[in-house]
Amino acid sequence: MNSLKTARVLIVDDIAEQAMPVIKVLGSLGIGCVYIPGDKLEDLVDMKPLSGIRLAFVDMELASAGTMREILGKTVNVLRKIIAEDTAPVMFVAWTQNDNYVEEFRIMLGEAMPKLRPLFVLPMPKPFTKKGKIRSRQVVRDVNRLLKDRRPLGVLWLWEQMSHDAATVTTQAIADLVTARSDSAQPPAEWKTSLSEILRLLLATGAGQNEDMPTVSQGLLEVLNSLHLDGLEHQDAGAYRREINPIRKLNKPELSASEMATLNSMLLLSPADPTDSAVRPGNVYVPSTISGPGCPHVLCDPDIEGLMNDILNLKKDGEYKRLSDKLNSNLAPAAKTGIKRELATQFKKLVKECRVILVEVTAPCDFSQKTRSVSRFVAGLLVPEPLVKLIKDKKESSRRLEAVQITGMDGIWSLVLSARFPYVIGKPEKLIKEPPVFRLRNSVVVDIQAWLAAQSARPGYVSLR
Repeated sequence: MNSLKTARVLIVDDIAEQAMPVIKVLGSLGIGCVYIPGDKLEDLVDMKPLSGIRLAFVDMELASAGTMREILGKTVNVLRKIIAEDTAPVMFVAWTQNDNYVEEFRIMLGEAMPKLRPLFVLPMPKPFTKKGKIRSRQVVRDVNRLLKDRRPLGVLWLWEQMSHDAATVTTQAIADLVTARSDSAQPPAEWKTSLSEILRLLLATGAGQNEDMPTVSQGLLEVLNSLHLDGLEHQDAGAYRREINPIRKLNKPELSASEMATLNSMLLLSPADPTDSAVRPGNVYVPSTISGPGCPHVLCDPDIEGLMNDILNLKKDGEYKRLSDKLNSNLAPAAKTGIKRELATQFKKLVKECRVILVEVTAPCDFSQKTRSVSRFVAGLLVPEPLVKLIKDKKESSRRLEAVQITGMDGIWSLVLSARFPYVIGKPEKLIKEPPVFRLRNSVVVDIQAWLAAQSARPGYVSLR
């Protein structure tokens, strides 16, 4: 039932009667939650850790006794079992009468789950009556107070909720369309058959003539995502604006090069499925030591020397410039031969530090309608951060993207393409068997295609100066 996992709130309490007031309060606010007693660790052995938890009400004493560290140790072990360690941000509510537990709980949880950062731990006393019951009205006030004190987490919380609401609207619209196909009430079996037909039509709309599983699944996602995005953009964003307004007034921060590269990676790049070798627009191929005959680099054999000289100003490299200047000086022919060898060695060193890439730039409609007779590529370089000073500036035949970090490749890289190095491969479905290293997002691919079209359409003219 993975498709119905939408709860963002967790309640851990070994006494259900004490947890119920919180569950009721959250329910009255329309907030779903996951309740786990946590009294028996053995019951959690087969449980898959929860991801996406944003708020966790945690009883500090889960049917345990002993010293404070022994009591809290069990609570921490329960949380290790039920919350995925890479979940963030999570606001923990230490639901206890003992104020001494709160800080110790924060320390022990940080030690046990070091990847769970940041650690927001807020105290919330259990409001017991004289008879040992929980005061429900006090719980309402306390929960409302906690939910109000959420900035700037509220921006992310609201965006997640708006995304969920937009997806709900999309699902409802499709369901309404299915229902409207019949004038009379449809039996459940017929309604599901009608839904399958509508989804089949949307699948074909997104995938075109391609019927392989990766393409049709991606095609249906693209159609549903476009409907979802439209719903998200038309959400009532009043509450969202109120959350954003205090942030809008802050000064813009100065980020490190690594932080900027990480953000740009999220915006520009998309991970590639290592088992999917379908040749799609946006695929980026980087040669490796094990590249075989099914690699586009082997098939295209891009002009590495030409690319290096077209994209980089090699004389900005100190050693290359020193050797080049020495070669052009008044040296004996025998001495120049040695300099040429050194210059070639330095060139190979720079080539090794960079990565030659091929980007698939075929029109998406040709790919989806299977009218593509050849696969089109444009070559370029991945230039590591220490060599970005060599990249030629303001060159119309080159297209440079912002610096990114690439999974599986250390450091920060700038992707630079050259319109002067296009390549084509006929029958790509049969010849290309190697999956891409990563993919460019659709908006980036469209931008590159427009740039290439502008480059190839420039007519030029004759004039005297």
